[in-house]
Amino acid sequence: MINNELLKEKILNKAITGKLVKNDPLLEPVFAANFFKGPFEVPLNWRFAPLDECASFFVGRTPSTKEDEYWQNDIDFVSISDMVHREYIKSTKRKISKKALQKVFAGQVVLKNTLLMSFKLTIGRLSITSKKCVHNEAIISLYPKEFVDQKYLMNALDAIDLEVNIKSAIKGKTLNSKSLSMIPIALPPYKEQIKIALKLEKIFSLIKKKEENDKKLKELKKLLQEKILDEAIHAKLVANNKEEKGIKIRGLKDTNLFTIPKNWKWVYLEDIITYQNGYNYKSEKLKKDGKGYPVIKSTNIAKKKVIVDYKTDYVEKPTEKMLDSKIKKGDILMILSSQSANIEPLGVSALYTKDEIALLNQRVLKITVSESDVDKYYLLYCINSNWFHNILANKASGLAQANLKLNHVLKMKVPLPPYEEQIRIVNKIEKLMTLIDNLE
Repeated sequence: MINNELLKEKILNKAITGKLVKNDPLLEPVFAANFFKGPFEVPLNWRFAPLDECASFFVGRTPSTKEDEYWQNDIDFVSISDMVHREYIKSTKRKISKKALQKVFAGQVVLKNTLLMSFKLTIGRLSITSKKCVHNEAIISLYPKEFVDQKYLMNALDAIDLEVNIKSAIKGKTLNSKSLSMIPIALPPYKEQIKIALKLEKIFSLIKKKEENDKKLKELKKLLQEKILDEAIHAKLVANNKEEKGIKIRGLKDTNLFTIPKNWKWVYLEDIITYQNGYNYKSEKLKKDGKGYPVIKSTNIAKKKVIVDYKTDYVEKPTEKMLDSKIKKGDILMILSSQSANIEPLGVSALYTKDEIALLNQRVLKITVSESDVDKYYLLYCINSNWFHNILANKASGLAQANLKLNHVLKMKVPLPPYEEQIRIVNKIEKLMTLIDNLE
């Protein structure tokens, strides 16, 4: 599947280098007082100018939040979170009063159809106002000069790597007025600007439709994957052979769960595994230098895989207690805490597939299959089924940080087919998952 962001980047690059539409060499160049040699090649009748030659821009403000009378439902107040990149601003989370407009903004509003750009923390988000408003000090409103088309300017700014112009600020990344002023803009003749903007509008409209289709496909894949695992643990994915003997472990009675074939058994998870909790590392012991042992946290578990990348913490000289939490290739790792949007939900598990030994952080549980007639891949798929997760979610405690208690996990009931059927189920799951992954 083509990466949409990379596709946009390549198209914008073509636009600002004069390769998206045919250049008319007879068109007169635009005129501005301060042209300079640009950082890349463009057609002969294009010019480079700093942003402050192309547009006037104004930094916003934020009324004091201590003054309740400033925060009424009169005028939209735009913050970065209200801006959708390359879209119109439909609504704002906050509004200010007419009094605040007079006292803080000297009565000046930003009019409808004004281009806004964020320049602090989130750099380079671009949106257009759909009605009159004001905005905060992390955003500038841009007013193009008569020889600059607004939509072309938006695209030109979107095409530039603004990280080059960034200066560090105490609370994160930001641009200042000087660095904003010097952002280089490649300017075609005015008529060509309009042609480029119209061509980009058509292309980006098609990309948006593609993104919507990609999203639907992603959702469909997820539903199909969930359905496959659900069918697997409900004995509906492969044919049950009644002649095959069930696993040797003694099964549970009266589970009050769903019905399984006679040669399947319900067992407690704790009866078929050994487990190990992670170690509570102090932050000063962890570094991202790649030296020593990688430390696997819940944030390393994504899309049911263990990800070891540049964000991974390492500990170079582990203590004996730290080494007690060693994990090796083939171990199943389960998330026991969920406090961030960038990690999987509680109970999601992944197989550690690296050859290198790693260490386990707290609130991630290592699970190792202890019974010879239990296939670890079948168990992993069972643990990652919606049915399993929904039961665990009901047992979780905590608000800001949801947690699973070890005892709740160990007492989870697992439906186990005969060993041969487990293998057939795993093979069928993997075959179907491959087909789903290849859907485009």
